[in-house]
Amino acid sequence: LFRYVALALLLLALARPQVEKGLGDEDAKGINIMLVLDFSSTMNTRDFTIEHRKVSRFEALIKVISEFLRARPNDRIGAVRFDREAFLISPLTLDRDWLIARLQDEKPGRGTAPGSGLLIAAEHLLPATNQTKVIILVSDAEQVNAGPSIEPVAKELAKLGIKVHFIQIVDFTDMGALR
Repeated sequence: LFRYVALALLLLALARPQVEKGLGDEDAKGINIMLVLDFSSTMNTRDFTIEHRKVSRFEALIKVISEFLRARPNDRIGAVRFDREAFLISPLTLDRDWLIARLQDEKPGRGTAPGSGLLIAAEHLLPATNQTKVIILVSDAEQVNAGPSIEPVAKELAKLGIKVHFIQIVDFTDMGALR
């Protein structure tokens, strides 16, 4: 009898039963935020310093976004990346660790199409009802050369009740007046 019990427990351990965090019935009490993040080739520029080390805009972006995600535990947050095209990285989720891992797997590409990123983010925000919907576009705003323009897309999204905020990545250390 003990052998069968031990064998059953061993099989159960090998099966590694897991509970997905994203499948819980608990609804977020916060707001819905879609991050639209620049993964263009200009994000490889190494003009930021973190902990006395020169890093790329891409590395700085991932660090700051990771801190932002951890500071908003009650908000459902998703992410879209864009370079010459835009792709969904994550739908709205409460699983911060999973989202941060997905962001760290991404690599910068070529081209820049932030308008396309806004449209994909809006597509994933629209089904959310009776909640605040926000898109945060983070970009270095260099070489926008593909997809629809940002301003008309943002104006149309405002009509749908989606607030769009733009954050530009800027290195102020090269600007003598702002030191």
